[in-house]
Amino acid sequence: MASSIEGVPDWVSTLRDGAEPGHKALPLQWLDGKASRARGGEMLETWDEIPFGEDFKAICRRRIARSVPVASGPPRRARLAERQEPLTLLFDPEAPEGLVAALGDKMPSLLWVPLGRTPASLREALGPYLASALGSVHGFSRVERIFKGTSDELGLDSIDHLAQAIAVFEGWIDTPFWGNAKDDDPWPLDPSSLSMIHLRVLLDESRRQTPSRFLAYGFRTLWSRSVLRVEQHAWNGFVFELRYEPSRHPDLARALRTSVPNVLPDDIPVDLLASILRGPILTRDFVDEAIGREGAVPYLALAKCALEPGETTALALLESMQGGEHAMAALELASAYGYRGLLHEVLATTEDASLRGQLEGLLAPKPPTQAAEDEDEDLDGAEEDDDFDEDEDDDFDEDEDDDFEDEDEDEEEEEP
Repeated sequence: MASSIEGVPDWVSTLRDGAEPGHKALPLQWLDGKASRARGGEMLETWDEIPFGEDFKAICRRRIARSVPVASGPPRRARLAERQEPLTLLFDPEAPEGLVAALGDKMPSLLWVPLGRTPASLREALGPYLASALGSVHGFSRVERIFKGTSDELGLDSIDHLAQAIAVFEGWIDTPFWGNAKDDDPWPLDPSSLSMIHLRVLLDESRRQTPSRFLAYGFRTLWSRSVLRVEQHAWNGFVFELRYEPSRHPDLARALRTSVPNVLPDDIPVDLLASILRGPILTRDFVDEAIGREGAVPYLALAKCALEPGETTALALLESMQGGEHAMAALELASAYGYRGLLHEVLATTEDASLRGQLEGLLAPKPPTQAAEDEDEDLDGAEEDDDFDEDEDDDFDEDEDDDFEDEDEDEEEEEP
């Protein structure tokens, strides 16, 4: 039991033994000294394999090493593939005001959820991360868009590379995903009820991309069921769109500012926050402030357009760049983001014959047969889809087939 673990204060035993009137006992398994040491070793071993920056990784490792696991909660199982993440409660001697919760061993320890030291505080803090219902993607009260830089900055080949990295390395993200052709999460809470044929159809349909939209993939977080949407924009820029309910522990995001560049929104749940820690973090406010300081340079103009696609604010910025040294970059962005009015205006006023020829080519109507061929090629033979399909089939499909076949056999044998 927790009382036998060295270095754990007496109030932990009181918490273990305490009953909360009117509530069921918390679904926790309290650890003894041997189990605690084993759990701590497993957490360190897993963390050592997770790719993060060296300094950040070292800070997190020190916290794991000094903290004492005292209890395990119900693990969280992914909707696809045979994967589940453990819930571990720990005592950190440098944060003695209460316990903390690790939502899986891959979660950075700087994002452990503070729980307090009463049954009520544990229940309140863990409640949002033990949600079972899947609400609509469009039902969340908060939406935050973050520009994550370009493929060169992130070390990526394509959005498929990014999606694969999320699926493989980020244990706080659920395994199903969907392409931009789906406006909502198409996956049920329990796909094991699907037949193998229905599962295959859903796998194929869910990854489709609509050619007229920027390439994108949507994911659910495993714990809070929040939504992470990754988008590939012009010039291989990337945006992460976050949909969620506000977190009850904003101090976690504030504390990260000593380790993570730029300002993070305070109210993001930890299982979304963990996905934005790698690479640049440019919010709308940050981009606007940077433009005010540095002017409308192409990189910031890209960030503005990607964060606010189709908005008049982005158009106004591109218009302000005309006549300056970055006018051509602004026209490229105007073409990519559908600001055709600006292209027509420049075409009507420019005296540059070369520029006029380029604009006429961009604005010329595309023959219907060519448009159809382009659409067919995008739908049926997009190179990036092939890359992701192959990787995803390796990582998910074989495991899924085996898992569901096993489940079907079990159901036939044990059907009540």
